Amino acid sequence: MFANVRQRAFQSFNYRLRSFAGGRWAAHCRPAWPILMLTERCNAKCVHCDIWKNRGQEDSPSVEQWKRVLGDLRRWLGPVRVSFSGGEAMLKPYALDLAEHASSIGLLL
Repeated sequence: MFANVRQRAFQSFNYRLRSFAGGRWAAHCRPAWPILMLTERCNAKCVHCDIWKNRGQEDSPSVEQWKRVLGDLRRWLGPVRVSFSGGEAMLKPYALDLAEHASSIGLLL
């Protein structure tokens, strides 16, 4: 419960910084809910999206690089909520390992 209250207060504070005084304080805002795009591939052929057409070689970070990014996010932002996205994030075999690592270092999912 405390994490939810803290998250809401953090988002509220950042919103007020962005909108106060015509946005002069917007540069001092931090991301309230980072979304990490694990892949640009998708196996669904949704009508509203054409990302499934990406068939070429994908140059994406390794598991250790992603874990380093998560650690950096935790040190910079504190215990914020993080989302994993992409085309279809679960196409990456290490997606669950990253979610487990994020949870173990104090990030919220």
